[in-house]
Amino acid sequence: MIVIIVLLVSSCINDLSDLAEGSDFTILGNSRSIIKGAAFGDSQPPIMKTVNLFVQNTIDGLYLDTNIKAIKNAHNDGFFIIIEIENKGSESYCFVELENIFYYDKNGNKLNAVADYAFSKGNTGQISTGFTDTCLFSNNKGIILLIEDFYNELSYITCDLYVSNYSKPTQIESIVQGEYYKYENKKLDVKFRNSGKNKVDINSLNFYLLRNVDNIPVEWGYFYTIDPSSGIFDINSMGTISENIYSLSYQVNQVEICFDYDPFLEAATNKGRIKYSRNVLTDSIVELEKQRNMKLKEMEYTYR
Repeated sequence: MIVIIVLLVSSCINDLSDLAEGSDFTILGNSRSIIKGAAFGDSQPPIMKTVNLFVQNTIDGLYLDTNIKAIKNAHNDGFFIIIEIENKGSESYCFVELENIFYYDKNGNKLNAVADYAFSKGNTGQISTGFTDTCLFSNNKGIILLIEDFYNELSYITCDLYVSNYSKPTQIESIVQGEYYKYENKKLDVKFRNSGKNKVDINSLNFYLLRNVDNIPVEWGYFYTIDPSSGIFDINSMGTISENIYSLSYQVNQVEICFDYDPFLEAATNKGRIKYSRNVLTDSIVELEKQRNMKLKEMEYTYR
């Protein structure tokens, strides 16, 4: 009888350890927020290294963190890098992008045959009759994700910084903010609120970063489901985005979300024009990210 009691107690403890919640949230942009709370995931330290980023040009007011960290995939030679970008100037920009990205080994040999490119995330603005989440307004910050599969060889990166000269974004009075997360039974739920001044249409795919106690992003992905499934949220209404995370090699205690949404504005009479750039479905988050960048490139060309 004593043995049975001990086993039951042990089982309860394991169930409880799988639950983590957080509600200390900060708004980082009109589409980007971060929530801090209890830790979850495996306790092994992340495998990472510092990589230098050499930007070949400058754009007034835009500053990149060039001392970056490559985070290795725990199971293969893949890696990702998150680059913080800040607009300290007075100009507003859209389609903020790193292009002509080349990766090098320590001997100066290129590791990718074709130049890569990647767009920013985290701030939504109006462009003509549509919207894009690639904007940077004055005193705004955003993030740029790089992903590749040659961690061991990687030494440094070169790139160009690009913004659209054909379409200047208008800042909108919309804010979608994450307020609470719960991780339980390998499922991550985030409750969010439409706290802006416009009704919004939120995409079912929303980007996330998981950061550790040192504020280093050690995992990324997309939320694939949204509740209610219509994605339509009135002012001050709440919803939930969810994703199953079956394997999390590193311990984290911060969930950062970049929402992808369109506000309902009277001036946006052709909202469907750029809708094709969203709702790209694939089993691979890496392929999803690449398709997002490709669609954004197509969208940017339509405004030239």
